[in-house]
Amino acid sequence: MRSAREAHYRGLATGLITSSLEAFDRGVAAFGIDARLPFMDRRLVEFALALPSEQKFRQGWNRSMVRRGLSHVLPDVVCRRLDKGNLGHNFRHGLAIEQVRIEQTLQVSSEVIAPYVDVAALRDLYQRFLSQGKKADEGLLVLLLSLILAAWLRDEQAQSSQKEMLLTPVI
Repeated sequence: MRSAREAHYRGLATGLITSSLEAFDRGVAAFGIDARLPFMDRRLVEFALALPSEQKFRQGWNRSMVRRGLSHVLPDVVCRRLDKGNLGHNFRHGLAIEQVRIEQTLQVSSEVIAPYVDVAALRDLYQRFLSQGKKADEGLLVLLLSLILAAWLRDEQAQSSQKEMLLTPVI
């Protein structure tokens, strides 16, 4: 049986988190977002790995040390909640203020993402988002991830084209 520390380490060491974060960073950068991930700070990760299991899980509570450490800053209802926060508001806000860029991305990148995404369904999803406004929740993550994929694929194509131009002999 693996210890909590070993499971934590293996989860970090597989490379999945690193590759996911790199793809995420490139995707959001395409929309002018500089993502910050404070919980991935190397010092904090090393500290968390060094913690004894009973500091992470205590009396049935996960993230015990974080909850206790922030108890003087955060309301009790936040420290004691069992679910994760809903980021829907942030997604809705970001998508709402980037309408021009999203419409350009959907128009320009349709052929790039077509092998991976049903572009017509994605456009319908975006139109539902525009019509529902603050009430829009369903499909927000799909829309956001599809836009990130489109930006990433466009960037990859541009980089490939630049490499080909550099490698093409001039006659």
